[in-house]
Amino acid sequence: MSERTTNTLLGAFVMGGLIVVVALVLSVLGQGWGRDGQKVRMVFDGSITGLNIGAPVALRGVEIGQVTDIRVRLDDVKGLNLVMEVDAELDASRIQKDLSALSVIDQNLIEAGLRAQLNSQSLLTGLLYVQLDFHPETEVTLRSLTDERFEIPTIPSPLDRFVQDLDELNLKALANDLQAIAKSVRSIAGSETFANLPAQLSETLETTTRTADTLEASINALMPEITGTLNDTRSALNTINEQLPLLAGQITHDLEQTERALESFTATSEQIAATLDHDSPLLLTMTSTLREIERTSRTLNQLARTLEEQPQSLILGRKPPSEEP
Repeated sequence: MSERTTNTLLGAFVMGGLIVVVALVLSVLGQGWGRDGQKVRMVFDGSITGLNIGAPVALRGVEIGQVTDIRVRLDDVKGLNLVMEVDAELDASRIQKDLSALSVIDQNLIEAGLRAQLNSQSLLTGLLYVQLDFHPETEVTLRSLTDERFEIPTIPSPLDRFVQDLDELNLKALANDLQAIAKSVRSIAGSETFANLPAQLSETLETTTRTADTLEASINALMPEITGTLNDTRSALNTINEQLPLLAGQITHDLEQTERALESFTATSEQIAATLDHDSPLLLTMTSTLREIERTSRTLNQLARTLEEQPQSLILGRKPPSEEP
């Protein structure tokens, strides 16, 4: 091997080493080493297939960190309850408030509704990333066993919610119900009643047609009488319309006479009431006349008694009171 070939291989080796070193440095910088980042933890219930170390963590689409570790935690051995712990490192300085950078993701943001959720980076690759967003209507559920990292509560992704809804459905019972319905439909379709249904429907249609024809013939026969009755009714209405003004005038005249008679009766009643009043002259005159009649009656009674006792007094005159026995 010549010296030139050796130098070429040595140069290629050095260049390859430099490329590896640069890639390692870029990888280290990409992982966030050497930066003053905030370490956080998120706990997911569902599958995180497609989420890898180095996956971005974004706040409404703006990348603010990367996933640094993924672990499986077995909470319940008997129930096989598995949860996925995802650690990430955030560059909180990329989140500003009032034109100043936040130092950390704090509890105030959690209380404001900050939640972590898995979303798809691409439907073709199936890779996932962690999406941070505000969902104040959701509850805060913290499930980390240690306090070494700040925990961001998580919520299910739309796909996880869809899977949960499917799990809540009793598919077996639903399938049994569908089978029972299909069996009932088959039994009905295979019954003799269902087989005779077309003939019964045809007979019913024929009966309905005959009934309609009969009704039409009856209506046609009754149409002249109905027309005559309508004409008579129309004539009667016309007559009533003509007589109504005359009748209204007569009623008005009768009402006026009745009103005058009531006025006369009222006046007469007032006169009678005035006449029969105990202070009225007529009543006083009648009272005086009755008294005179009473005195005259007593005088006549006395004369009759005298004539009865002394009938000769009509010829001889009445004896003085001293001569009377």
